[in-house]
Amino acid sequence: MDDSYYIIENSSKWRGYIIHEVSWLERWLDVYISTYFCSDSKKGLEMADIVLGNSRISLDGKRKLFDILVKRQCPEFNKTYPKFNKDMNTVMYERNCFAHNIVSLDAEAVLKRKKYIGLRRFGTNTRVVWYTATRVNEILADIKRCQRIIEKACAAVVTNKNKC
Repeated sequence: MDDSYYIIENSSKWRGYIIHEVSWLERWLDVYISTYFCSDSKKGLEMADIVLGNSRISLDGKRKLFDILVKRQCPEFNKTYPKFNKDMNTVMYERNCFAHNIVSLDAEAVLKRKKYIGLRRFGTNTRVVWYTATRVNEILADIKRCQRIIEKACAAVVTNKNKC
């Protein structure tokens, strides 16, 4: 198998895992926001699908809205989940890296292909950031942790409880 093909195939798999899980996290944000505003579950799902689910509001916008609403619902949210905002920052940053950066196919990438994927970040400090399977799994764990917290917040808003 050609080295560049192997690198692209492997990186596509890892990128797919990250983007897939963040898509689910985003859906939980949709459900939370729509449930917060709509006591009628049918109308809430319509809002989640039509207003929130079609890119009218960015993931970052949904995250900021969640932050405002969850603090109103559960004033103790930040004490209960002190690492949530840091984890969400990591999730957002890494999701953008995996979605928008170009896979490195240079000589170094070929040498590292069995253990790493390199994502080329452009800007004033263009560089390649190397990811191992272990790091990808850590990012996935951060995403899952955030998903579970948002899911708990959804359950609390459905039952009108002020505890998340």
